[in-house]
Amino acid sequence: MSFFNTSGPSGSWGSMLKQAMNTVESKFDKALDIGESSVYQGEVYVDPVTGFVTTLDPPILSSQPVTKSTQNQGSQKPISTSGNSQGSDSKELRTILDNIIEQSKSSKNESETASLTSVHTNSIISNSSDTHSRELDGIDSSRTSHDSRTSAVEPQSTIDNFQHIIEQRERQLLNAAEQNALLNNTIEQLKIQIQELESKNSESKIVKDHVEEQTETIRELRATLIRVEEQAGLREDNFRHEILALQQQLQVAENYARDSTSEEWEIDRIQLLKQLEDVKTQYALSVKNWEKIEHNLTIRLTEMERERNRYIEECKKLNSQLKESKSHSEKKEFELIATQQKNSQLNEEIRSLKARIPILQSEIETLTSKLESSEERHQMSLKEAEEQYRCILQQTLEEKQDEWEERLRSEQEVKSKEPEQEKQPLKIDSIRSSPIRSASETQLSSLRSVSEIHLEKHVEGGILSPMLKSPTSSIRSDRSSIDGGASIMSNVVMTERLNSSIRYLKGQVSTLQAQLYLTTKNRDELADELVKLTTQMEDLSLKSEKVNELERQFYELNERYNTALELLGEKTEQVDELQADIEDMRDAYRSQITDLTAQLEKYRS
Repeated sequence: MSFFNTSGPSGSWGSMLKQAMNTVESKFDKALDIGESSVYQGEVYVDPVTGFVTTLDPPILSSQPVTKSTQNQGSQKPISTSGNSQGSDSKELRTILDNIIEQSKSSKNESETASLTSVHTNSIISNSSDTHSRELDGIDSSRTSHDSRTSAVEPQSTIDNFQHIIEQRERQLLNAAEQNALLNNTIEQLKIQIQELESKNSESKIVKDHVEEQTETIRELRATLIRVEEQAGLREDNFRHEILALQQQLQVAENYARDSTSEEWEIDRIQLLKQLEDVKTQYALSVKNWEKIEHNLTIRLTEMERERNRYIEECKKLNSQLKESKSHSEKKEFELIATQQKNSQLNEEIRSLKARIPILQSEIETLTSKLESSEERHQMSLKEAEEQYRCILQQTLEEKQDEWEERLRSEQEVKSKEPEQEKQPLKIDSIRSSPIRSASETQLSSLRSVSEIHLEKHVEGGILSPMLKSPTSSIRSDRSSIDGGASIMSNVVMTERLNSSIRYLKGQVSTLQAQLYLTTKNRDELADELVKLTTQMEDLSLKSEKVNELERQFYELNERYNTALELLGEKTEQVDELQADIEDMRDAYRSQITDLTAQLEKYRS
């Protein structure tokens, strides 16, 4: 919403300039119809910017000629002739025109320090003031050159014109009220925009700051509204005073129009009309330029709002991604800590098992050495037992052999001594005794076989003396089998003891082998666990790399977020600067209006 509202017929400075031009034109039309016989009774001052028409007090009439006319005070005028009165009127008009030119120059110098739009509008005002000064110079020249020509004036037309001016002032009051209503609407629209911004930008602090700035602008706008209302009230009072002054001026103008007119005012009127057309064209160009500037500003504001909304959405997305990455990284950190703890526990177990491996290996080596030594001892004891058994058997066999040889000798001697007669009964006896002998031989052979079987079972290698298997030693073995039974049993007991000790040692060896198998199995399991842990460590290293990448991405997102915030801040600063420029323009125009009103009051006083 711009400060200049060009929608209404008289709600802008251009309309005010038009009204001023119309009033000036009506004044000149009236002056053309006024005759020379009327007497001047006051000064008319038309403001080139606001279009206000004011009058000064009529001069004191005297018979002396005019000396000087100052800026703040009118000089006395003679009333002897119409020519002198018209000359004094022209001088006073010149002084008024000089004051207007000085005011336009001062306003032009002040407007050069304002912004582009204020310079543009001030240029329009200065041009209008220059045109008015030129018009009034033409009026002055026409008055000085044609003092003798006069015409009659109809007082009713002047009254109608002043009533038209009063109606214009009332319209200006209505336009000021409309401007106040428009300002109220702009304030309400800004309130609605602030509510939308509060609903959209409740998550970010920067948007809160922007909302605070908007609230401050609302406060400023409220203050400006209050000021505008006060100024509107002052304007209403001024307009009422001006209406009263115009009514007084109406009477003065009626009297003045009867005195000061000429025939060549039509030429000046044509020039003024041309100047008015030029002013209108300049005004139309200035309005178009201002509309273009305002359109560009609105486009820039909409683009900046779109960019702000886009940056806000991007900030929301980045915040959500940041939260997700934080939660994911925290989960991965917890998993990594748990795996590190498991890894440390497994490493401790591996170290303890590795420390136990050499102890077990040393125990196995000692047990194997003991087993080897026990086997050697067992073999030595077996060899010693075999040798002892062989020696005992040889001794017993030799003794039995000697006994049987002696028995055979004695029997042979007995047989040789007996007669041949007894050979036949001896044969019968031999036949009878043969089964006994065969039975004894069978017993001996059975004992021998038992001893051989026992030796084959308990003695390694089954080595026996060749005397047991030879045919000559069979008789001796039969004899010694009965006598050597006890010695054989004692040797059997010794062999059984040795066998039991060997079995015990074999059981220890088997247990040690089982322990060794278990240790190797544990070692293999630990190796598998080490492989698994290494794979897990590799996975964790990959995950840690991913976490580092996520942290890097998070850092980059933070940088992008900060840059987006900086851009948003720059855009908001630009918006604030534009709003400040608009407010400066408003303040400049208000200050100009106040200066003009102050100058008008000075001229009135």
